[in-house]
Amino acid sequence: MYECSYKVKDKFIDIISAGYDKGNKSSIKIDDTEYSCNRRGLNVAVFNYRTLTLIDKFYCDTHSDQFLTIRR
Repeated sequence: MYECSYKVKDKFIDIISAGYDKGNKSSIKIDDTEYSCNRRGLNVAVFNYRTLTLIDKFYCDTHSDQFLTIRR
């Protein structure tokens, strides 16, 4: 399980990544707003660093998809 919290400008960013044996959870929060798709595999949220606005979010199921298809 991986947990990280830090502050960028005046916003608090919290990230949690837990595999199947640790609860199978993904969380990407900025000031308590959830941006993670919270799906199995890799969950990614891309932000503009200056404004911290969401550019895109997606996940990639690394377990069952042999071609690693990205889904939004």
